[in-house]
Amino acid sequence: MDGPKIRWMFLAAFESSDKALQGSFQVFVPKAVEADRITAEQCLGFNHCKILLGKTKEFDKIFKDLELLKETMVGTLSNHEELSFLAEMMYRASTDFAHRNNVLETISSVVPGLTEAKFFQAKIKYLLGDSDSACNILQDCIDRTKEADMSEADMLLASILIEMNQISRAEQCLSTALSLNFAIRSTPNYHLVKAKIQAKSNQMTECRKTLEAAINLPGVRKTTGRQGSAGGSGNLKESSALIPDSDRMSIFLELSEALRAENNIHEATKIMQDAINEFRGTSEESRVMIANANLDLSRGDVESALSNLSKIDSDKPYYIKAREKNGRIYLVHKNDKKLYAQCYKDLVDKQPTAYEENQKDVQLIKKIAEAFVRMHYYSQAIHYYRSAYKKDASTKHDLIRLLIRLHYYDDALKILDDSDRRNRRMIYLELIDNSKSLMARAEICQKKKQLEQYETFLKKAQVQQREVLRRVKAEQPELNSEQIDFAISIVNKLAELAIDKGNLEEAIELYERAAKFKERTGDVKLRMKIIKLNLQLGKLDECESQCVNLIKQDLAIRCYRLMGDLESANKLFTQCLQHSTKSATEPGFLFCKGYYELHMGNVNNALKEFNKCRKDKEWGPKALKHMIEICLNPHNSVMGAHALEDLTGSGDEIASLDETDSMSLRTAAKLLNELKTSKDTSVDYAILEAYLSLATKHNGNINDAMAKFTNLISAKPVSAYLGMATAYLLKKDKEAARNVLKKIIRDQTWNIEDAEEFEKALLMYTDRALSAGKNDIANETLATCLKYNKSCFKAYERQGLMFEKESRYGDAAERYEQAWKYCCKNDPAIGYKLAYNYLKMKKYIEAIDVCHSVLEKNPNYPKIRKEILEKARNNFRA
Repeated sequence: MDGPKIRWMFLAAFESSDKALQGSFQVFVPKAVEADRITAEQCLGFNHCKILLGKTKEFDKIFKDLELLKETMVGTLSNHEELSFLAEMMYRASTDFAHRNNVLETISSVVPGLTEAKFFQAKIKYLLGDSDSACNILQDCIDRTKEADMSEADMLLASILIEMNQISRAEQCLSTALSLNFAIRSTPNYHLVKAKIQAKSNQMTECRKTLEAAINLPGVRKTTGRQGSAGGSGNLKESSALIPDSDRMSIFLELSEALRAENNIHEATKIMQDAINEFRGTSEESRVMIANANLDLSRGDVESALSNLSKIDSDKPYYIKAREKNGRIYLVHKNDKKLYAQCYKDLVDKQPTAYEENQKDVQLIKKIAEAFVRMHYYSQAIHYYRSAYKKDASTKHDLIRLLIRLHYYDDALKILDDSDRRNRRMIYLELIDNSKSLMARAEICQKKKQLEQYETFLKKAQVQQREVLRRVKAEQPELNSEQIDFAISIVNKLAELAIDKGNLEEAIELYERAAKFKERTGDVKLRMKIIKLNLQLGKLDECESQCVNLIKQDLAIRCYRLMGDLESANKLFTQCLQHSTKSATEPGFLFCKGYYELHMGNVNNALKEFNKCRKDKEWGPKALKHMIEICLNPHNSVMGAHALEDLTGSGDEIASLDETDSMSLRTAAKLLNELKTSKDTSVDYAILEAYLSLATKHNGNINDAMAKFTNLISAKPVSAYLGMATAYLLKKDKEAARNVLKKIIRDQTWNIEDAEEFEKALLMYTDRALSAGKNDIANETLATCLKYNKSCFKAYERQGLMFEKESRYGDAAERYEQAWKYCCKNDPAIGYKLAYNYLKMKKYIEAIDVCHSVLEKNPNYPKIRKEILEKARNNFRA
């Protein structure tokens, strides 16, 4: 047995609560030395280890008294092994992370070149939430020991980068660790880091397989006996002693989460039960309870989750994590902001010891500050933000934003003047910080009406952000999209300032510059701004060519719809026809006309236009896709949103529906066969085929559709998840549907290609929130919906419904007016609701007008004539 292995056995025994295991090591080592199985040199530090394993008063003194620690180290300065061993034991000495950090900082100050101490210090920084400092320390360790094996440091750095969503860099670090020490590929920690990277890359099947391999490695399981080939039962305890409980626990938890992500709740629950048995009575038991709470939430059992978390006492190491989770549940699932904030307030008021021990946990302090903001206790929030800023200057922007919001401009400027001067290894972070600081100064100048200084700071921020984009693109590609958005926001403000000054040419130049940053969704919106400015300048030829160019991409109509300007979209068709009368027969023109009619609510006209271009190679597949969607859902309603009647029986499922539905589905099936032969449409075909199965409303077909959607998640996640949510609704499993919809909203990014599916997901999620009485969540979701599509009449309709239930008829009418406008007065249900609220407001003439509009297109629309029109007339006469 080699020295390093014995060293790890000592360390594992020190962490273990197994007294017999500790005693066996103390007896074994001296005998091994006597028998020449290991040398005394291999056991350097054994005397220390005896003290530490016994947890005697001598060790307690050394650990608690930093001056005594310095004296102890001076006596061992000549022996690197002793020092590194001491650093490691100090790291593992207690659950008091803050004091551990002080101890390791002391060791590093006495022996600056001791990389082991720095490595463990980085671990503590990471656990305290100071990821930037941890990264810097680890990078320093790696730079100092380029020729040595620092694979552990590389793997820890990879873990931290994963949490910072810097996946490419994390993969590079893991590859570097493997190249330094190929043996790590058989370690649980390597599997754990690799699985996390796969999970972040949405490779959930590969992630699960990696974790299943990890959990069967020797030493990961102790109590269940389901080990991999570890060489016999005699080695079982020895191998398990080499792996820290925290790493073993992480494998169990990550595997449970991977199974849950694949909707395999049964297996996830079994893994959690294994973890309960495995870690009962250890310091990791609290983590199992927190993970069980997450599993309860995935099943929709909020009360059980809260019950699990309440079992974690204040003396447990993960008590603070439990309170944070508690607060999150109160906020998201119970919509109770007061109880959410109270969870953090309790940490300060009722559990001051727990808070004081974690005062270096910057993330915790920030969350406490955020909780106080939600309670409108702004002075307390500022106090905690300042506390976080003192410990981590990168948090200053949270404090500055709050100060600006409260109009404390001078205080914000003082913080900017005293900005972070610490030298960071990752220089691009300094550049990003400088850009944010310049924008903060610009915002203060704008609020104070100092427009010259406002422009000056904007231009400085623009120059700084150019350098950020240059550096980030090469060094940190994951941040590129985020920084491009920030660059565009700067240019937008400069352009708005130019417009205010009447410098329209300058504004166009700025928007053009912003549009060239990247081919992206935002590019379309910027182009539309350029078109409007050209119209103002009378540059009709330039404007027309850009409109035609956009319409060729079928983006102009979409863009106007998202901007809530359908009237302007209609003018584009007139301009195209004036430009060339041949446009009326162009497939691209016909497709855009169909798309416009579809969103004006004229479904029959849309079908006619799409049908005219469905044979075209370029536009045909898109037209077919919309035609199939219309046949499957002619009223553009949310499939499965209402309770469904059971459709049972034998024979042809389609035939079991009513005749109109049967005809629509047969037409959809015929069009789907046409789409199948089109080029590059395999994914769209598979999605629509699954939706056709759903539309039959037959249980067997719904299950088949769910299997198809599952297979399509990697290819088209938003559409596939939306399909799964729809299937769950048809099966009346509302909770499962809500969880899938939440996954879309939380994990997927809005883009113009998936815009309609994303919008449907938001509306379906809103309906679930409203049915559960969670109006705050519904409001937030509808705001997101309208942020991306200002003409979404269904979002305005739901806002109106909420106000109407609260008897706020004026606000309700305002929202219904928007809904009525954007549905182009084609949805009689919205017209009815608008007229009803006008009646309640005693706006009788307006109510009568809306009733006439509804009855003109829908003469037999129920109840509106008797319940609203006649009452409005009688009340008006009275």
